[in-house]
Amino acid sequence: VEYPYIHLLNQSEFKKIPGYPFVYWISDRIRELFRKYKPLMKYSDIVVGLQTGENDRFLRFWWEVGQEDISLDYRTDRKKWVPYAKGGPYNKWYGNLWWAINWEDSGKELKDFSGSVIRNESYYFREGLNYNVTTSSAPTYRVLPYGHIFDQKASGIFSTEVSLKNLLSVLTSELFTYLALSTRPNIDFSVGDLKTIPIPDPSALGSKSISPDEIQSLLGSLSSRSRLLAPPSTSHQSLTTAPITLSSLAQDCIELKKELYCFHVMERDFKHDPLTWGLKELREEGRPVRVKDALKRFFLHKAQLEARLLINEAVNDELVFKLYGLLPEDLTLTDIITRSGSLTGRTQEGSSVPYAPVLEVLESEGVPAGAYPARELTAKERESLRGLYLKHRHDRGSGKSEAITGMEFGIVEELASALKVSPVTVVEELAKIDALPSEAVKDVLSEHIQALTIEIMREDNDGILSLSTDTAETSLPTRIVKKWRELGIGDTYDELENLLGKKLDEYLLKDFFKDHSKRFMGRPIIWHLVSDKASVNFFVLHHIWCYDRMLLLRSKYLGDVNRTLENTLPTETDEKKRAKLMEKMEELERLA
Repeated sequence: VEYPYIHLLNQSEFKKIPGYPFVYWISDRIRELFRKYKPLMKYSDIVVGLQTGENDRFLRFWWEVGQEDISLDYRTDRKKWVPYAKGGPYNKWYGNLWWAINWEDSGKELKDFSGSVIRNESYYFREGLNYNVTTSSAPTYRVLPYGHIFDQKASGIFSTEVSLKNLLSVLTSELFTYLALSTRPNIDFSVGDLKTIPIPDPSALGSKSISPDEIQSLLGSLSSRSRLLAPPSTSHQSLTTAPITLSSLAQDCIELKKELYCFHVMERDFKHDPLTWGLKELREEGRPVRVKDALKRFFLHKAQLEARLLINEAVNDELVFKLYGLLPEDLTLTDIITRSGSLTGRTQEGSSVPYAPVLEVLESEGVPAGAYPARELTAKERESLRGLYLKHRHDRGSGKSEAITGMEFGIVEELASALKVSPVTVVEELAKIDALPSEAVKDVLSEHIQALTIEIMREDNDGILSLSTDTAETSLPTRIVKKWRELGIGDTYDELENLLGKKLDEYLLKDFFKDHSKRFMGRPIIWHLVSDKASVNFFVLHHIWCYDRMLLLRSKYLGDVNRTLENTLPTETDEKKRAKLMEKMEELERLA
């Protein structure tokens, strides 16, 4: 009698994995990879980053310092603040680049601080990869751009023997994740653990590819948007003839992540908020400018980007499985998923099939959403998809209540995995839905108002703006409405307020700072100064706030409010209104 929960293993098998971890559940073919291939440390340097010893003193988010003070290339500009990779949430390919470190005079203050530990300084500012050392699941790997320093919790990977794009593709694969968790199945994944993971010879990394025709078939209706299929600018062909390699997949995934980040006001890659982008698209097409249409255009565009990323990742997984010799050349991931149906228990049932190790990995790590086949949905599936989509939030799955800064948990991945269907099918179905996800809309409109407010505050001479009309300067709400007119919304911004669920004035007074602080991880750009009875309200820009600005607020702005009240009081005959004016004057005096 065979018992599926009893594993018999010769003790000598444990020695095939460095460190002899008590990993009894992996198959012989997976275990054999540790003997067949050399460890990652043979082809790359994996090094621990620095430790400040006091992050609040030496680190800032990039938006907390003047942009002119952030280094682009420290070796030439010697600026005080240097971009700093410090880890963050689950995030593949690119991102989590929010920090800057005080490296003035080559880090003199930091080096003189007794609590700091400066490690591997010779690797600072080099282009490489980095990953989260501490994680609740598996490590995720990302590009470490040129000009960065890295933290002990985001160790660096550097190589002169392996193309970084090829290496990133291998490290980001489901197979590499499974191998990594086989050596250290807990939340702390050290540099020493990573060094021992087997990797094929660098000369082989470019040997696996997929043809343009194959990826065009996978992308279907999205193929015209793919950079992977674009021919060289000098070519008159409509489709490239160059094979799609691990390196080209990694590059496209990085660019897709940057495109997704360009809609987020707190990212260094920010270009335009979602609504502004959608309105611009409608204007350029000569279509009527309506807020709902602009929002729908954005949500569909974002879904298309997510789908392309998921397809790329599935193809990447397929090529890496073949690179390690675990997937026959004549099979695709979609083939084995279609043949195998549910993966539960398939590791034991299908141990004799040539792709058994692939099933083993997918059963453990999950099926890449981009590997599911395209097909027609049933009426019940369409209803389920519609329900999940309409209750999702911007960059959050339908069942998640907290914001996810990394963008690996988009709604397309959730829907494709739930229905076991290609992300392309999901996008095609979403295009048919006229209704908008109300909670996601509110998130996007909040992002829009934050972006406009930051833009207006930066344009202002002194970075101080009143939320009411009782100063000599134009109020913030009035300036936002002017921006809306410039965007083509005109005088119909009541549509926007209806979607937001409240009037602009009310949102700015009651919700803006809360949303803004959450978006900027508790370190907001704009501060809300409010009197004790909340009748006097100003927004001030964090970067330029200083003692002189405080004096200016008192003398100019609060003085304007006081003069307005003093001029109104003598002409007011209603006793109740006079009492309120006098009460506001007393409140103003307390604030000053």
